[in-house]
Amino acid sequence: MDLGEAMARLLAGDDSESTVIEAAARADPSALRPFHDRLIDAEAWVWPWRPLWVAATEETAARLVAEVDAGAGMSERWLMALGLSRTRTAAAALSRWTKEPPPVAASLYVPIAQYAHEGGWELGTEGIRPLSSLPSYALTPTEADRPLAGCLPLDERCPWCGLALLRLLDVDLDDPGVAALGLAGHGRVVATTCLDCGSYTDVLGEYRPDGTATWSDANTRPGYLPPAGEWDLDLPTERLGLGPLRCTPVEGIAWNAGGSTLGGLPDWIQDADYPSCPRCRTTLYFLAQLTGDDLWGESAEGCHYVFFCADDCRTTAVVYQQS
Repeated sequence: MDLGEAMARLLAGDDSESTVIEAAARADPSALRPFHDRLIDAEAWVWPWRPLWVAATEETAARLVAEVDAGAGMSERWLMALGLSRTRTAAAALSRWTKEPPPVAASLYVPIAQYAHEGGWELGTEGIRPLSSLPSYALTPTEADRPLAGCLPLDERCPWCGLALLRLLDVDLDDPGVAALGLAGHGRVVATTCLDCGSYTDVLGEYRPDGTATWSDANTRPGYLPPAGEWDLDLPTERLGLGPLRCTPVEGIAWNAGGSTLGGLPDWIQDADYPSCPRCRTTLYFLAQLTGDDLWGESAEGCHYVFFCADDCRTTAVVYQQS
């Protein structure tokens, strides 16, 4: 079944072919542009919805703004779609609504400007401050001695549970091989986490130019952690290296083997969750997502999302989400 037929069924109330729509959107988000007006008119929402709206035009963004201004029943979802559009129209509207809240604002759980995080950006002094790169690379299995990603034990142990800290990502952003990310000048970034405690809270790390990394004193112990040693965790054995450029920023799927990605937009399992730098308080920049299937080499739950401070505070954060 082609995209047009699948969309016709959806608009008629039959979402049985939503996987066709998702696949088309991930392969080429611009293919959904001819259907955006019809989706708005029908108040139709497809899960997973992020790939459908990431290529929305300025014109579509203007329609979404009008819906939110009018207090439409789908306003919160239209805010999500608007944030994904990463358009000048979206930035202007979120800036205005920060000062003059629309009707939906009273029912939101986060500040309205935070809906920009859906599209990997936030309001900045010049309109849009990117929090992710749109180009992305697949991360694929490797036998290299120094893999780009994987759970490699460090000498340091987690101060909370005693497990060895793990080197989850090690990437030189000045390497010409990752030039498409547009992050040259930031040097080598090494992100660390605790496999156990990182399931309950974001884990902050600090890294040095020589490639070493350590636990950050800015970490805040969550209200609950299991007793030390309660879980007998086997370390993931798979190692990942740099693969080819992906076709789109939303091609990597967080649920699947082969979904691990350097750059692009995070494929959130839950809500968008961009941590802040404990030093400079700016929102951290998204670097990579590492899926459970890719790390364990078998069916596994969840996805790790890796961030770093683009203001060069040498801070990283690892966010873990699962269904």
